[in-house]
Amino acid sequence: MWLRLLKQNPYKRSWKHRLLQIIKYTYCSVTATLLFKKKYRSQIAHGNMASVKLLKPQIRDYKAFWKMMNKPVETRTVELCYNLSGHFDLRIMPEDIFRADVEPSLNCRNDLHFFANKNIYGKWFGTGIFPLDYFHKVGGVYYDRSLKVIENINSYIESTEFIFPVVLKPSTGSSGGKDIYFLQSRAEIARTMVMFDNLVVQEELTQHSFLSAINPAGINSVRVCIYRSVSDHSYHVLNASLRMGKDGSLDNETAGGIVCNINDNGSLNHYAVDRYGITYSHHPNTGFVFQGNSLPYYENLSHTALEIARQIPVANLISLDLCLDIREVWRCLEVNLNLQTIRFAQYAGKPFFREFTEEVMQYTKKHHWALH
Repeated sequence: MWLRLLKQNPYKRSWKHRLLQIIKYTYCSVTATLLFKKKYRSQIAHGNMASVKLLKPQIRDYKAFWKMMNKPVETRTVELCYNLSGHFDLRIMPEDIFRADVEPSLNCRNDLHFFANKNIYGKWFGTGIFPLDYFHKVGGVYYDRSLKVIENINSYIESTEFIFPVVLKPSTGSSGGKDIYFLQSRAEIARTMVMFDNLVVQEELTQHSFLSAINPAGINSVRVCIYRSVSDHSYHVLNASLRMGKDGSLDNETAGGIVCNINDNGSLNHYAVDRYGITYSHHPNTGFVFQGNSLPYYENLSHTALEIARQIPVANLISLDLCLDIREVWRCLEVNLNLQTIRFAQYAGKPFFREFTEEVMQYTKKHHWALH
């Protein structure tokens, strides 16, 4: 890969710029490799890593398929997915290639950060899709839901009709459910809002009874991954997965939650998985059995996700977190454009990019972010 980056110069960049990009790519690639090695070691420690080895012909074919990416092909990803699901597919993408090469090449525009800012959701996407905002804080300055400056935030809080609890969370730079607060009073809002320079305070959604039956201790969301084809710019739902809290945790996998992939007809996969690769046939707290159950209003979910994605013209890969509310309406909680994950689908034995895998590989090779 490094040699190819040196030889190719489609954008007529200077040697200094190209050398800097190679250094950046080297750092990104090494970091991704070390990150996933650490994750795999953790899974081994919990006894959940590749107890059934792939056959030599399978490994040979897999490495041959991914050879075009011009870097060493790790097989731990596909072995783990095979052990979890019982399915072998050449298109299962190595996680380090996705993190270091594919995602940053699909989403390489600098203006992506605009859509990662939760303060603009209500203004850009309109009302009724995202939770209702009470107020925002941007760079230390307070704004109302119309993004007009609030002159006296204490007076504003006293005069606003809140429905408690409310949710306060950073509007930029957070992931994994970190620093999300559920506040019960105006006094708690006033104490907590000084902790961040950028935040949003919004309503807490009441989830649909189907989701509450799975885990009533907190919001359960569905991660929907959308791909905008680099060949014809059409939008496609790649996969969807139900994220659930466990033992009082948030629904984020990294925070202790579990994830169950959803089939194309809305039915749930027969098992969920946690961050350590441990499988669950039912929710460990409520006993809800995954096999035989289907997510309600699945067609509406896909429609809503695609409508949101079409309003993000700067990204080719978009992951949305949505929740079905008590009114049977799918509401979007968050837009994810970087540091996305391919695990949820692949842990169910499904290639993340499905029939678009080779298209994405060819695009990444030709338009690799380090060539820019």
